Amino acid sequence: MSKKEKLTREQKKEKQRAEYEAMSQKEKEFFDYNKKWHTIGRIWNTIGILLIIAVPFVVCFSLKVTPNWTVFGNLGIWTLIIINLGSGISEPVIYAPMLGTNGEIEPEEWIKACPCFDAASILQDSVPPNPAYL
Repeated sequence: MSKKEKLTREQKKEKQRAEYEAMSQKEKEFFDYNKKWHTIGRIWNTIGILLIIAVPFVVCFSLKVTPNWTVFGNLGIWTLIIINLGSGISEPVIYAPMLGTNGEIEPEEWIKACPCFDAASILQDSVPPNPAYL
């Protein structure tokens, strides 16, 4: 079993370029679409993070006050930080693949489609009686 060889940055770019050229036109359009929305998402995430960080500093500066840092020594605060940190990391990891970039179910987004049943046909049929209450 051989280890993967380390590629330089230029070799990686050349490999990606070759893979892109080997794609069909539809695959290229889908790749470009995902790349565009990934870039837009990164920009807006950066803006959002900067705003979240900036608001407390702006408020403290405008009111000429400083935070009481001794509060962070309290065990209750650390418990809340740990709980929120866990959910803050897990939610984007779990929901991002399910929601996609535009919130619409498209044919290539197989995670969103449920192949096990057709909800429209189930909703059209009348509900059968529950045998326990007959």
